[in-house]
Amino acid sequence: MLSENLIQDFIRYSEKRNWKYDSYTTECTIQFRLTRFFDYLYNDLFSIELESNIHRYGITEKLQKKEIDIDILNTSSKQKNAIELKYIRDLGSYDIGFYNTCVDIKFLEQLKGFGYKECDCLILTNIQQVYSSREKNRASELRKNLYDCFQKKFCISGKIYRKENHEINFDKKYPIKWFDFTDSIKACIIQV
Repeated sequence: MLSENLIQDFIRYSEKRNWKYDSYTTECTIQFRLTRFFDYLYNDLFSIELESNIHRYGITEKLQKKEIDIDILNTSSKQKNAIELKYIRDLGSYDIGFYNTCVDIKFLEQLKGFGYKECDCLILTNIQQVYSSREKNRASELRKNLYDCFQKKFCISGKIYRKENHEINFDKKYPIKWFDFTDSIKACIIQV
């Protein structure tokens, strides 16, 4: 569903509307604007819901999350697609952003088991430490893989810990490839 080219089209669409993106822009604003862009681009092909509860589709199992950031239903084929959005913009707690991104990706994996076809995670950040390679990080041994995924390996994989009781295990590998969203914001698309 998402691609670097589509995001670049979204940026051009935003510029025509004088929409700005900076460190004060919220995830909610980006979700809303993406939805307007999809509506413009695809007309009536999709029914789009923001923060859609999984119970809408009869999913009663305990998943990583209960709400889909952008829930997209193809009105003709009935294909369900999902987009999770993470904007990491707080330097003091970007490691929490790392972990929450992993939660989003695991959630998308789980949604695929319930018939979702295309599931993407769009990550945005204005913090250089998030997308820059770092040989050393401030993580404890327990959280080392979390940091390494984003700052060294540029691939989300294996067991990820935030705290001892907060673990996510990935069977697949998800490469991280950053590109420019704006002059001060980088973006990455993880396709699940």
